Amino acid sequence: MLIATLPPICSIVTPVVFWALIYGYIKNQVSNTEQWWLATSVHAVSFFMMITEVTFTKMVCVPRMVLFPLFVLILYTCLTFIIFAVDHAWVYPFLDWSQGAKAAIWYALVALVAVIGFFLNYGVHQLRDAVARRVHRRVHGNFEQPTPTDKELEAENDAAEQV
Repeated sequence: MLIATLPPICSIVTPVVFWALIYGYIKNQVSNTEQWWLATSVHAVSFFMMITEVTFTKMVCVPRMVLFPLFVLILYTCLTFIIFAVDHAWVYPFLDWSQGAKAAIWYALVALVAVIGFFLNYGVHQLRDAVARRVHRRVHGNFEQPTPTDKELEAENDAAEQV
């Protein structure tokens, strides 16, 4: 269940971080159009695929699930520190500590985007469920009506047979 909380968050955080922080760097650093297109299209397509998945599947989303993606984000940040310690190069330019307070603000903003992204997805889940209830009610009657149990169905069948 916890692993299902990552795609909705990543589908928002990854494109936002890419377009806001990394795109300008890639645009200036990559001279090959094919490399630029691959980096750009992957992030755009992954966003739409994840939103489609959230919209058309019955993934359950509750507010307390925000904690696991934040934990994974912290672990990923620690991994980038390890990569920097080994390679002496930052995974993403905005993570560079030599920027001082600016880097700290970026770390906090990425975490904030993750939380906001989670609750945006939570809203999409709630909207999807409300639309499903409304459509189901329109097509099948009252959605909140309990379904009959096996014993109730047997009793109805026995009563119908006796008539």
